[in-house]
Amino acid sequence: MLEIKFRAGEKERLWQQPMKPQPRSKKAVRKKKRGPKTNSRRTKVKFNETAVGHFLFVYAPIQYLLLMEYHSVLRLTHRNQIISYEAIETIALNSDNPAFRSARFRRALISYRRFGMKPLRLTGWTLKDAVYYARNSFYIHEAVKKCTE
Repeated sequence: MLEIKFRAGEKERLWQQPMKPQPRSKKAVRKKKRGPKTNSRRTKVKFNETAVGHFLFVYAPIQYLLLMEYHSVLRLTHRNQIISYEAIETIALNSDNPAFRSARFRRALISYRRFGMKPLRLTGWTLKDAVYYARNSFYIHEAVKKCTE
């Protein structure tokens, strides 16, 4: 019969009960892999991608162009200055456009006041949006024309 040579104490270890593996540390268990942060509020976006900017672009194009002129002057005088919500609110109060009295505009203005140019979700143009506004542009144009007269 073959004789196996053991080191000192090795034979006793073979007859012992197997030890349970030590539990992992709690920190390693709780960590989760994070996904990509595409819609993170850390990224600044263009003004027309915020909720209030998109609203102005669609329902109040004259006021939107006025704000863009104001913004271009702001850029020349103050670096990286955003349009203040007070300016948008002032334009809305002094305008006859009925779109500024809607709940949608108020919600958009409140979110702009809270988050500025870092919105919760982006309002990018999809193909469906472009088709909708291309079809209904006559009605939107008529509403704008009625407000400006």
